[in-house]
Amino acid sequence: MDKVIFLDIDGVLNNASTSNIVETTGFIGVDERNVRVLVKLMKEVDADIVLSSTWQADQQMYDYLTDTLKQYDIHISDQTNEKGILRGTAIRQYIKKHDVKHYVVIDDWMFPDFLKGSFLKHVIRSDEMTGLKEEQIPEIIRALSI
Repeated sequence: MDKVIFLDIDGVLNNASTSNIVETTGFIGVDERNVRVLVKLMKEVDADIVLSSTWQADQQMYDYLTDTLKQYDIHISDQTNEKGILRGTAIRQYIKKHDVKHYVVIDDWMFPDFLKGSFLKHVIRSDEMTGLKEEQIPEIIRALSI
């Protein structure tokens, strides 16, 4: 894989004011404003999206996510395997296994293992209050080019 966006959902594709509730689970869904930023990003980069979120552990939330994103012509290519390990470790394992050349991690949380080595220069942190913002697109593109 040449370019990969490791995508978290809570605090990235939704935010503190998201009112969309997923009926089948009662959890907060995605926010159209944040999804539209992802749509704009995907029009500017040729990258695969790999889910690096707790949403991968809940089939109903995963199905809701993939169905919602399909409406915007966005597809999740794969997901990390975070069972029993920290997110950064799961991402590093994925990068190695799939020989990922360029990547960016979009997350609202700074996991301790994000701080190891040169990994941090690939992390773009969204604000959980606002989620992913259009102003972050140049940063994301820069991180994908490293």
